Amino acid sequence: RNIFEGPGFTQLDLSFGKNFLLPNSRVLGENAKLEFRSNFFNALNILNLESLAPATAPTDVVNAGQFGRPLDGLSGRVIEFQLRLSF
Repeated sequence: RNIFEGPGFTQLDLSFGKNFLLPNSRVLGENAKLEFRSNFFNALNILNLESLAPATAPTDVVNAGQFGRPLDGLSGRVIEFQLRLSF
C-alpha cells in the first residue's frame, strides 16, 4: 500500500476585500455598504500534475507505455471578482 508516490502539489490561494460605506438615502437606508472581493486560486499559476498512470498487474508494468507518467495537469490560475450590496 502506498508504494508509489504521486507528484508534489503546490498552490497559493489569496483573497482580498474592501468595504465601502454608502451615503444615507431613502432607497438604501442608513447602513448601506458595498463590498468588493477578489479571490485568486493557484495565484502563482504553478503546474500541478494529476496522479501517475497506474499498473494493475506485473505484466502491465512491462507493456504500459504510459506507466509512471502524469495523466494530466490540474487547472491553472482562476480569478473571481465579487460585488455585494448590503442595505
